[in-house]
Amino acid sequence: MHPRMKTVVAKEVHHMLSRPNVGLRAQYTAVCFLNQFELSRSDEDKALARRLVDMYFQCFETVVKSDTEVASKLLSALLSGVNRAHPFADMQASFFDKYSATLFKMIHTGTFNCSVQALLLLCQVLETSEAVSDRFFRALYEKLLDPELHGSSKQVTMVLRRCLATTVLNVHVSRRRG
Repeated sequence: MHPRMKTVVAKEVHHMLSRPNVGLRAQYTAVCFLNQFELSRSDEDKALARRLVDMYFQCFETVVKSDTEVASKLLSALLSGVNRAHPFADMQASFFDKYSATLFKMIHTGTFNCSVQALLLLCQVLETSEAVSDRFFRALYEKLLDPELHGSSKQVTMVLRRCLATTVLNVHVSRRRG
């Protein structure tokens, strides 16, 4: 896709997602399509990344209430999209404050893939705000003990890489050594 068309296409996909009676499977396909956009540090792509994060969280608010398999896949795709777009968006950590309680809840009660994506997103947000909370570390260490984690080498790699990066941010020396 031509770089100048990304914003136009994203806007049209957003209009499609905003229509009433769009099924979860159609939303899932649209979000997976948007997740494929290549972003850069250009001003145009920064604006697009902010638009994508806003769009993902608009969908997130409606889908988080649903409890189906397709909704679970959609939540995982939404969180994956936010994880991809967030580094390019240059958004304030305060934007995520209203979603943090839901994200922590997803870490503890959601499906494994959703919980890993939520954990990675919270880690990115907390790294940029330089305020890594005890609640985050409790969730991280709990996820490291999850038996499902050890069955997936890709997830283990992602979580361990993030764990090492956040350990440096930990202000408690005893917890950092652990």
